[in-house]
Amino acid sequence: MTTVALLANLTTSEHRGRWELMQKLAPEGIETRLINPTLSRGELIEALKGVEAIIPWLAKVPVDLARECPDLKLVQLLTAGFDIVDVPGLAELGVKVANNGGANAISVSEHAMSLMLSVYRRLTDAWLNTKQGHWRDNVDQLPFRAEINGKTVGIVGFGNIGRQVARRLQG
Repeated sequence: MTTVALLANLTTSEHRGRWELMQKLAPEGIETRLINPTLSRGELIEALKGVEAIIPWLAKVPVDLARECPDLKLVQLLTAGFDIVDVPGLAELGVKVANNGGANAISVSEHAMSLMLSVYRRLTDAWLNTKQGHWRDNVDQLPFRAEINGKTVGIVGFGNIGRQVARRLQG
């Protein structure tokens, strides 16, 4: 039996729904544990006994805590980056760290596109104008007719998200 711990403080019904889904989808032979990261250090160490994999969700797995978990083999991140863990420090303990790179690339690239359009077309200005009851006043001063078409867009970084943004920007 492999024990996987979700290190998370479930504060919303959406969070609880994700935990229930994780339990439901866990394959046979996988025990899932929910551990609140706000527990005291001693309580965390006790709760993590026997855990082989930790999935931190809005939580961190410091090296000094991992050192107290001799069965720990993997920290599986739900993010694309590694900024919430000390990868070299965990590697010294023999703990591998995996990220979730690319899993949200389409969603993030679509969000980036919507932000580009919102800024370029001054959507907030237009919304405030309408909210104040002046939806037709000064309409020509707002660039409603501005288009990204034909423009050059710079993309900083060309990882999974950057490539998805580039695909969406193609004609």
